[in-house]
Amino acid sequence: MVDEPRTASEALKWWPGLSLDIVPEWIEQHCVVPDGDFDADGNKPPFLLRDYQLCFVTNHYAVHKNAEPGMKSSAFVHQLSVLIDSQKKGKSPLVAALICVEAVGPALFTGFAVGGEVWDCAEQGCGCGWVYEYRPGEPMGRKWTAPLIQITANSEAQTGNTFDALRPMIDYGPLSVQIPRTGEEVIRLPGGKANQIVPVTSKAKSRLGARVTCVPWDEAGLFADASMWEVFRTQRRGLTAMGGRGFITTNPDDPATDNVVKDFLENPSPGVYIQWTPPPSRWKWSSQADRRKILKYNYSDAPWVLMNLEGLEEDIKQSMRRDPAEAERFYGNRRVQGSGAWLTETPWDSKKAVRVVPDGTPIVLAGDLSNNNDWTGFRAMTADGYQFTPTYGPHGVPTVWRPNDKSLLIPRGEVRAAFDELQERYTVVRAYFDPAGSARGISAEADAMEVVEDDSWRLELKQWQAQYKDDDGKPTVFAWETSSVSKVHPLLEAFKQAVNGDESEFRHDGCATTKIHVLNAIVRARTGQRYIIGKPNENQKIDQAMSSILCYEAWSDALVAGDFDIEETDSRMFVFS
Repeated sequence: MVDEPRTASEALKWWPGLSLDIVPEWIEQHCVVPDGDFDADGNKPPFLLRDYQLCFVTNHYAVHKNAEPGMKSSAFVHQLSVLIDSQKKGKSPLVAALICVEAVGPALFTGFAVGGEVWDCAEQGCGCGWVYEYRPGEPMGRKWTAPLIQITANSEAQTGNTFDALRPMIDYGPLSVQIPRTGEEVIRLPGGKANQIVPVTSKAKSRLGARVTCVPWDEAGLFADASMWEVFRTQRRGLTAMGGRGFITTNPDDPATDNVVKDFLENPSPGVYIQWTPPPSRWKWSSQADRRKILKYNYSDAPWVLMNLEGLEEDIKQSMRRDPAEAERFYGNRRVQGSGAWLTETPWDSKKAVRVVPDGTPIVLAGDLSNNNDWTGFRAMTADGYQFTPTYGPHGVPTVWRPNDKSLLIPRGEVRAAFDELQERYTVVRAYFDPAGSARGISAEADAMEVVEDDSWRLELKQWQAQYKDDDGKPTVFAWETSSVSKVHPLLEAFKQAVNGDESEFRHDGCATTKIHVLNAIVRARTGQRYIIGKPNENQKIDQAMSSILCYEAWSDALVAGDFDIEETDSRMFVFS
């Protein structure tokens, strides 16, 4: 059993391979603490990297062991890096330091050292006198010849925060010789007029399309609208064209929004490094005692915060009165949905209890069926309250289907084959399916009036009802349409209580897709103090959430009807001599 980290520092994942080790050394030699006090000689203290900052820098500049001179971004393991951490922990000075590296420091790979090679600041236009000697086999660094860095955020105020840390870091340290003028909106870099550090926002994006070498995205967890997605995608294309790289620094995002950080967290890629060390989930933010543990855990590497915990807690209490979820994201370093979320992550995760369900087990089955646009998926549940996403086929693929990339249709043949296989493998005592299909065939009433063409699953359901029956000849497959508020609202409340209730029998398999869909769901109020759940936007699906809800209803009905009370057949063989 692996011991649980006691602090965020202990939870860090250090890069085990090669990295541009010169970069953190260069930072500490050339960058100063932006808001540090001047000493007696009028100097600011050097910017010394804390463990979490050093870990991030080392991973961002991790080098492939087979990298070759002349490579740019392809020499590095990570094309993009993401730092998710608490408020007031020092992310802005780290961003400023990395910008300095990309502006005039050894940001590019230029080969492996034989031994004795050096980086001599005197040869780089810097008068600090620093010389770094490479070890044999160590990756060596070089400067960009034409750096263009775009500091990007949602607003001018946000980009201003980064510039406010960057300017004094340059002005009051050795870098002031190479970068003498920082007072303008654009910071000019040596080597040519096009070499610059510039701000970009959704409102001021005229600089988009440039061949950028580095993009720091600040608070990308807030990049949730179409305009910021456009900015982000355009800049990534620019980086690709130049062999450049970017990095994101942010507080935890609201998973109920379709933001840039959510996309990386829920669709991980080996070329993207993500550093996030959330506190143990068993500590509850609502408990003052647990909240103190969370703060000590998160800020273990930020002594300036720990020295003023009482003041921080007072700020947190005020924030919680306005928006508890935001306070937990900013200071608790947790992904928590904002207002309007139907279910939250902590209770959902607390019900995770993975186990194997053997073939032949009596189960109920349910699914939210679609024809295009939305997803289709099955959820199953055992008599003792364990819900899971079953698998099918020779490779054990989960029973979750998204629209085909070319036809934009659900592969209905696969869905039918999977359903037949599950009927053979398990004892399916009851199955509920919403047959709506797509916008067409949305209800039985609309079909009866022949207002629209029916592309729903009602024909398949009729076939399944005829094919799959219990011992008394009664169908075990039922259509359960979710278009009625009066029918759906009680189901939502029952399922929500099952997830949130401490005494609930409900447990689940931790299916990643189902979790995403459950957390995507937001409340939409209806008359009579009732509600339904919906998608925050078209890209955030909730289909597996609906499958889970229908499955829970099928399970509840099966218990009441005694469907699980199946007499077991005695398969023993007796031999008489």
